Amino acid sequence: MNSSEYEEKARGLLFDGRPDEALSLFGEGLKKFPEDPELLMGRGMTLLALKKFILAIPLFNELLDKHPERTDAYQGLAEAYLSLGKMENAIKAVRKACGPEEKDADFLHGLGHMLYSHRLFEEAEQCYRRAIEEDRAHGHAWIGLASSLHRRGLIDEAISELSEAVYDRLPGFWEAYSYLGCLLFDAGRDEEANTLLKKIPLDELRDPTAVKRLLSFLDIEKYPERGKVLEEIAERAGIALGIEKTPEKEPEDNYKEDFDGPAIPKLVDQFWQSDPTLVPDTETALKLEHIFTNTFQKTCNFSGEDKPEFKNSPDIDLCEHVIDLLAEFLEAYPWFKKGSWGSDRPWRASGAQSLMSYSLAIIRKTKADLGKSSIDSRKLKRLFTVLDKLGPTITEVTRMHAIWLLLWFEITNEGLREETDS
Repeated sequence: MNSSEYEEKARGLLFDGRPDEALSLFGEGLKKFPEDPELLMGRGMTLLALKKFILAIPLFNELLDKHPERTDAYQGLAEAYLSLGKMENAIKAVRKACGPEEKDADFLHGLGHMLYSHRLFEEAEQCYRRAIEEDRAHGHAWIGLASSLHRRGLIDEAISELSEAVYDRLPGFWEAYSYLGCLLFDAGRDEEANTLLKKIPLDELRDPTAVKRLLSFLDIEKYPERGKVLEEIAERAGIALGIEKTPEKEPEDNYKEDFDGPAIPKLVDQFWQSDPTLVPDTETALKLEHIFTNTFQKTCNFSGEDKPEFKNSPDIDLCEHVIDLLAEFLEAYPWFKKGSWGSDRPWRASGAQSLMSYSLAIIRKTKADLGKSSIDSRKLKRLFTVLDKLGPTITEVTRMHAIWLLLWFEITNEGLREETDS
């Protein structure tokens, strides 16, 4: 076979869900054609599919040394770095992939979505803007841009950008109408939102949040049939998105995200479960996310049998690093600027609950394996001090308060208490 035949056959195996066979075939092809860029690129993408990120990085770098114009190799390199928690390296790679010589709007949109999925919203915004530069009618790039701004608390700018798309660029792109309507509701511009959402044909309504907000303005007694249709649409849209019907009253400690959100890019399953708005100390939270990813088998909800499972036991250094990072994150309370999304509910919005829960699991595991006195008391004191300070800010008889109490009692001892009180 020639190099093109190797590449075509190996990619077919990869797309068929057979990455191990694809990797073997790419390797066989590279033995015969070691300089072929398509075989190198294919092998790199296969390594990503197999989650062998450390092996993929030098391969993409080798390809870029010979072919610096390969923006897809920069994309692969960025994906590997993101998966390893090396955010700065990933951002550098994306910036090179997103340069002015790249003209493919879909590719640029894909870069934005990749960054967005890892909560790098400011960097994602730049990629979405580049996609729009290349194609002013790229609807999903406009939605990605608005969503990136929204998640950073810049709701007025998000509305301004998406309004341009809806009114000037994308007439009839109902997904953008739906999202803009929800943004207007969130900004307190209810009448504008209602007027806009009413323009969407009933058979084009897909977002249960938009439908719910339309219902809130509808005079059911005057328009019972329209109300019935909207309720059916909301239920159907919810089922399609895997959303269970919301009970009339949720328990107070049900810390389910109360941002219903329009149809915007979904975040990957992560240990750090925060609000759509970016908290200022994101880098610290992402460092904890990376540690948790390497320490635990999978995410869990800490209820019933769904408890954290360790794939690697933490040592003293890792445990103390987690304590320092958690203290650093909590010291940034209340995380949000006044008036931004989440400023009125910082504990729920910040994702602090999940960070504290997984950190507590690591502390308990370390103490059980290595002894209670093994952890540096100075590290514990720093965390104790910030927990003690923040206790009054947490609503009692909630799950968040219960997590705070568990963590507070876990690290408290008489020595720490006396030293802090003095």
